[in-house]
Amino acid sequence: MDSQLAHTVIPVRNGRFALPTGFKADDGVVVVTAGLPRCLLLFQTAEWMPIREKLFHVAEMDIKDGERQTKLLIRLVLGFARECRVNRRGDIGLAPELLQFARIGNELQWVPATKGIELWNPSDFSDGKRVDLFAKPQGPALPET
Repeated sequence: MDSQLAHTVIPVRNGRFALPTGFKADDGVVVVTAGLPRCLLLFQTAEWMPIREKLFHVAEMDIKDGERQTKLLIRLVLGFARECRVNRRGDIGLAPELLQFARIGNELQWVPATKGIELWNPSDFSDGKRVDLFAKPQGPALPET
């Protein structure tokens, strides 16, 4: 990932935005889903598929009551996941429910993360609300593949 793309603020018009020039969607499709506390996560399809499989694996496990938050996080990430086609100009459109979840209006902040890209409402990001979902976990970890 090009370091010049870090923390770029990008205009959003009618739910669409242009991917930064240095970012290439491998197959013309990216996956966008909800993240915590209120951001979106954007992945190349090849990055998303192993994450999706791990989440499905954990969701099928018998999760104890104390780990309910893990199951809720999995539902959030899988439930909001949407494939987004990248057009010839390098624009993608985000579903209204994704924009609403992340409170993204006329601009978003592009933030490279451990896995994928985070898309933030710039004021939420500047308020220090960022949590990297794929950093070393403090609680139950996703199984290794």
